[in-house]
Amino acid sequence: MTHYKFVSWDVPAFETILTGRIPAALLAADNGNLQPLKDLHIATQTPVYKCSGWCIPFAEYMRRFWVKTKYYGIIEMYALNKTDIRKELKSNVIEIMEVKKN
Repeated sequence: MTHYKFVSWDVPAFETILTGRIPAALLAADNGNLQPLKDLHIATQTPVYKCSGWCIPFAEYMRRFWVKTKYYGIIEMYALNKTDIRKELKSNVIEIMEVKKN
């Protein structure tokens, strides 16, 4: 799991933030168990977790989608599957298209 400090002042040790739900699920995904990450049902536009001055990007665990919505045009979202996006945006979704990685 990659992480970096995004503030200039002193912050607690990185190991102290690993008790949260998202960092714990990312650690399990690194060990080969994707189920805790799937159970979170994450659908987001910014695939980073920020806590206590530390930033953990988790885009590498997610699939990237372009979502055409009723009111906001086309937005880029990261999720494990289309169902998580539909749960997040409800009836505003017109079309969901996966963007393949190069």
